Amino acid sequence: MPTILAAGSAPGESGVFVFSLRFRGGLHFSATPQRHLIWFGSPVRIDGRIAGRTLRHEAPAGSLAIRPAGIDFRCRCRRSIDALILSIAPGQLALAAAESSALEAQLNERLSGYDQALLDLARALALESAKDYPNGPLYWNEVSSSFIGSLVTRHTSEFESRARGRLGKDVLGRLRDYVVAHPR
Repeated sequence: MPTILAAGSAPGESGVFVFSLRFRGGLHFSATPQRHLIWFGSPVRIDGRIAGRTLRHEAPAGSLAIRPAGIDFRCRCRRSIDALILSIAPGQLALAAAESSALEAQLNERLSGYDQALLDLARALALESAKDYPNGPLYWNEVSSSFIGSLVTRHTSEFESRARGRLGKDVLGRLRDYVVAHPR
């Protein structure tokens, strides 16, 4: 059973939850999550599997793993590990993608990688949660929006084909600009 170091989400609709966990003596995890999971871990040897692909490697401190919603994955390590896990509502990622004109962006699964800027944002959210949100919900929402925006920018791909009758990025951008300029 993991030790929870920090967990939570500030009031509001950020769609982001943070979990800072310590697994003593190792872990075995198998799931098909309903939310996107973004993992950062301490240095450890990991055996991982996601969507039929496997990887056995020494993960360095701060290593990144991305588990999109609806995709099965497993991971196992035999030593203690500290993990920083962010859980993101798929709708929030889709909204952020649409707002940045990355229509139908899909989060790319990732067994191993590194993204220092994303790790820094995750740490800021974990610290904010651990201290019971001293900077308030607006700060939380700004940092979580930056986190999701970074995911969209660097860790998604778009569908290659577009169905007939769908709006292009330029048209959607003009519609969004019109709605923002003419609120009712």
